[in-house]
Amino acid sequence: MRYRALFILVSLLAFCSQLSAQSVEEELGFIYMKAEYLLETDRYDEAIAQYTAVIAQDPTYKDAAIKRTKAKFALKSYRGVKKDILEMISVQGIDAESVEMLGLAEHHLGNHQSAVNSLVLAHQLKPRSLEIIEALAVSANQSKNSEVCDILSSVKGSVNVKNYLNSYCGTAVATTGKKGNGTKPSKPGKTTKPKSDKTVIVETTDRVIVDSELEEVIKDVEEEEETIIDDTVNTIVIDEDLTILIKNGIGSRKVIDQPNILMLSEQSGIVKVNICLSKGGRITSGEIDPAGSTIQSESLRSLALRKAKEFWFARGDQEESCGSIEFIINGG
Repeated sequence: MRYRALFILVSLLAFCSQLSAQSVEEELGFIYMKAEYLLETDRYDEAIAQYTAVIAQDPTYKDAAIKRTKAKFALKSYRGVKKDILEMISVQGIDAESVEMLGLAEHHLGNHQSAVNSLVLAHQLKPRSLEIIEALAVSANQSKNSEVCDILSSVKGSVNVKNYLNSYCGTAVATTGKKGNGTKPSKPGKTTKPKSDKTVIVETTDRVIVDSELEEVIKDVEEEEETIIDDTVNTIVIDEDLTILIKNGIGSRKVIDQPNILMLSEQSGIVKVNICLSKGGRITSGEIDPAGSTIQSESLRSLALRKAKEFWFARGDQEESCGSIEFIINGG
């Protein structure tokens, strides 16, 4: 009898767990559908928020991650696109869409050599994309890269493509559609294989297995991302007893509104508050940095933290930006 009761209990728990999983799946499906509608109606900010809610629960749910990058791309938040793609690659691996979006983001950010590296691969996977071809032609021209003649001479060219061909591949290619040696170009829509013995394999799921060449491209992008640091210091003089420094990653963000601040103290020193901002410029989190603060007064620290959270900044490119606000107090 005891074992029977135990079996029933275990069965009930398994059933409840199944119901809970179904409930989560239904909730994600509803949020995803809402995000799809918002994206289709060009309400990109709202779509990003909904896709973010989905990704927070399941980073691999359908195509929510790549759809969020497309919404950011529509808002011209190219740095946010790049960040999302690198995160997505680390979770889901590389596919045609991620390579294309990374290349286009690098192109718009002006990182033209990195753009060429990604766009060459993107063209292999999506040879009919005119957007890839246009971006590749411009970035190759800007970075003075003369190694994509085979690709660009094999497609129907716009002004940007012809400019590149004239500059690096000989005028005969641009004007007659033939290479300087008289050989016929490949048919439009086909891609000449790059001069490399490395391979890229596309599976039927459109998931891409890439070799060390693409891994090296991604490594370069990640290293470049790490070096992009906002080291601007925004100095705000409140009065002769108080100066505020906004720095460590958010100094270049314009202050839209700041609170009225009055700090009276008999001691001089610093209270440092670490904060994070939303894309819209609101403070999402804040805490005292003990290592960066020389004033130990709890009342002053509490006041500084409260006032730091009342700042409002201009809209940024990234979903979240973090930095610090330092209250430099001249006591006495």
